[in-house]
Amino acid sequence: GVKVFNDWLAETFLHVTSRCVPAAEISSISVDDAVAEAIRVAEMGFKAVNIPTLLDDEVVEGWNYAVWEPLWTTIEELGLVLASHIGSEAKDPEGPGFRAYRGPGGAILNYVETAFGGQRLATMLIASGVLDRHPGLKLLISEGGASWMPFIADRMEESYRQHGPWVRPKLSRPPTQIMREQVYASFQHDKSAVSVHTAMGWDNVMWGSDYPHMEGTFGHTQKTLHELFDDVDEQARYRITRGAFLELFPHVGEPPDSASPTGGSTPDELSGPDHRRGRVPRTGGRRAPTPPAPPRGIRDHHNQRTVPAGGSAPGRPGARRDDRGDDPMTVKESPRWHR
Repeated sequence: GVKVFNDWLAETFLHVTSRCVPAAEISSISVDDAVAEAIRVAEMGFKAVNIPTLLDDEVVEGWNYAVWEPLWTTIEELGLVLASHIGSEAKDPEGPGFRAYRGPGGAILNYVETAFGGQRLATMLIASGVLDRHPGLKLLISEGGASWMPFIADRMEESYRQHGPWVRPKLSRPPTQIMREQVYASFQHDKSAVSVHTAMGWDNVMWGSDYPHMEGTFGHTQKTLHELFDDVDEQARYRITRGAFLELFPHVGEPPDSASPTGGSTPDELSGPDHRRGRVPRTGGRRAPTPPAPPRGIRDHHNQRTVPAGGSAPGRPGARRDDRGDDPMTVKESPRWHR
């Protein structure tokens, strides 16, 4: 099944544009099959493989067990990014290991707890020594926020120190160092995630729109970016919106001039007066082309309804505007955030 899916990913995305980075699926029940597919997709050109945040321990031993060691060795040697999306626990919805809250507050409880799986996976791969043994392995936790990283690191440090007699294995580096060097996390709306980088010095924090999920920024992306980054210095803004991503996937490169409102600007260029005033740099005396309008709506298959995409296309009557009075889809609003 994963081979068919990965072949489709390659045909639909991987071989169409380098600016889309699909994560290949691998087996989560057979180590040998997972290793074989990791090698195959790397040869096809994939740069990342995806794993669920938790395995069903009634079917197979968890990621922290030695049985998976050949997979970590293979992924590290191939230079693949190990990616995982929150809410991807391999549990039977009808089984005892699955829990869904109902009643007052249930929707928010369920949403908040979806992020816990990514935190657990990062903790598991650090505490069990997987990332310590494989310093070239990079773990990306997608769409689960980023402000949990220093908290989880502090808890691991405290446990390692206070519960030392029971801790196995002993690590060659502190848990915080491993987290800082090898774990990346992406967020959408969280203002606290920006401060994790700017105030606490954690570098592997990445902004993403989470398109087209309901919890993403589609329809209010420019407004969100202004709220998150207008008061952030250019170097930090660049690191969060591009730099960390390009560290994981350097083959993508900066946006080309023909497709980017910023013309692929670097941090130094972004600190110029035009960018500070929200203007678009000119190339050859002409502005970069306006990006196409998004689709009118997103189909929410879970609730079987169409969610409005945020108004009509730019330049047409009734185009939606943000609270600054500017059309969020015009080039003027997007120069600093395009990745």
